[in-house]
Amino acid sequence: MPRKTKASQVTLELSTAKQHHPFTKVEVIGDASEDYAIAVMLEGHSEDLWFAENLPEFVDHQPGTTMSIAGRTLIRDEHGEWKEAKPK
Repeated sequence: MPRKTKASQVTLELSTAKQHHPFTKVEVIGDASEDYAIAVMLEGHSEDLWFAENLPEFVDHQPGTTMSIAGRTLIRDEHGEWKEAKPK
């Protein structure tokens, strides 16, 4: 039976079928047949959840996010790419 976890406004159903990675010993949710899993941090959980790469679904690039590095300011567009901000 799936476990439901509230994450902000989204409710996720987590499969109870888990496997342990042989080297790192993390529990991976889903079939991680490749040596690859994605860590997801959810509000309300004290530990990361590790998912097989085919389970998480990308939702949003958060366009408009800005970052500044070494005097350069970059803005993320709707495709997830970083573009240099034009000076004002």
